[in-house]
Amino acid sequence: MSMIAIHEKIFFVFYDLFGPASYLSGVTIFFAEWFPYILVTVALIYELFIRNEGEVFRSMLRIYIPPLIVLSITEVFKHYFPYPRPFAALEIPPSIIVHDPFGSFPSSHAAFFAALGITMYFCNKKLGKWFLVGAVLIGIARIGVGVHWPIDIFAGLLIGVVLGFLIEKISLLISKDRMAPC
Repeated sequence: MSMIAIHEKIFFVFYDLFGPASYLSGVTIFFAEWFPYILVTVALIYELFIRNEGEVFRSMLRIYIPPLIVLSITEVFKHYFPYPRPFAALEIPPSIIVHDPFGSFPSSHAAFFAALGITMYFCNKKLGKWFLVGAVLIGIARIGVGVHWPIDIFAGLLIGVVLGFLIEKISLLISKDRMAPC
């Protein structure tokens, strides 16, 4: 069995379980499309309510800059190395609207939310773990709605965790005295 056939078989396990013909399709759409907004909002609220007024801006930068850098890197990669999304390659209906049929690898959502989870983990371990679980749920849902292959999600999560960790460590080395406390 070829790697492509294995790739498609794994995809169809998720798509059949969570896709448009599944009883779970509504939940899957929620996690693929709406749950990301909830995570960003929770991070924002967390920062606004636990910081002193003078620390909020620096803390927000610390929380959101690493995921935004990771997002930029994944988007540049997708621009130069387009790869078809499952709905385009397999001619199946996606459950959500996606405008770029060739922006599959790596998943920007998985990368962004994994990096956000890592930055939140450095500030609050318990909350950070929940954000990382959220990143995985978003990734699984995006496979289920037919817009990503499993390898896209795995690569996005890996990129987000590794780069989020590296950016956090580098920023601490460069500006230890200027970083907002967590």
